[in-house]
Amino acid sequence: MKIYFIRIILFLFIWVLLSFISCNKDNECTPCIMESANIQSVVTYTDSLVWFQDSIGYYTDLGTLSIVTPPVVHNGIVQVYLRNDSISDRWYNLPWSIPYSGTFIIYNYSYSLDGVRIGVFRLDGIPIDNPGIKAFKLVTTSL
Repeated sequence: MKIYFIRIILFLFIWVLLSFISCNKDNECTPCIMESANIQSVVTYTDSLVWFQDSIGYYTDLGTLSIVTPPVVHNGIVQVYLRNDSISDRWYNLPWSIPYSGTFIIYNYSYSLDGVRIGVFRLDGIPIDNPGIKAFKLVTTSL
């Protein structure tokens, strides 16, 4: 019975503490997400002509997209999603690994003010085929 009483007191203490943290002195609760965040997205497509082979796999540069701005690069977030085929509505967030013949094919990305680079390679180092037609969704968030 004593443990049950202690749990109730602890629960009430945490509830009161969280209530004071989430509200300002005018009793206006602050939202969980920042209202000033700027979120943008764009979908871009690749084909076999824009993939270039290097020593470990293939890469493509999506170029200087208008949503990858200095505020995003310096203080924001860039997220990249892949739609692996044209008939699916499922988007996979990168980095993403696909099981393939006892190993994995890895999709990864990097970004800078010069644009977004997508890389794909096999984990065991064996050369892969050109990735071909893919859809990529880029989502940027800046403050």
